[in-house]
Amino acid sequence: MTALGDRIRELRRTKGLTQKQLADLIGAKHNSISDWEKNKNKPDSNTITLLMKALDVDANSLLGWDNIQNMKSDAKELAAAILNNPKINNMLSLLIDMTDEDLSLVTSFIERLNKNKS
Repeated sequence: MTALGDRIRELRRTKGLTQKQLADLIGAKHNSISDWEKNKNKPDSNTITLLMKALDVDANSLLGWDNIQNMKSDAKELAAAILNNPKINNMLSLLIDMTDEDLSLVTSFIERLNKNKS
């Protein structure tokens, strides 16, 4: 299956954009585009939306979910990453019995932590 970074590179080139041009279109740093295309990092969900607009594709095409095999492969990868990470397993066990209100608070907190990293 083609990695997200490879799809970003392919779609960017199809549109005739340089990494800098794409970065300017979505308000990202040039090195972010490079890191995504090298599959070092992945864009966050807000950036995925910006990439879809800039590259003129839907989420399924950008994420490689335009066919069932890619979706199954991504789901297996994600499940393996979750199951093989003790920290995530521990966190999930803590979250499972939380109320919707508490889950919303935890989600907001995590989103703020991620924004502080940018």
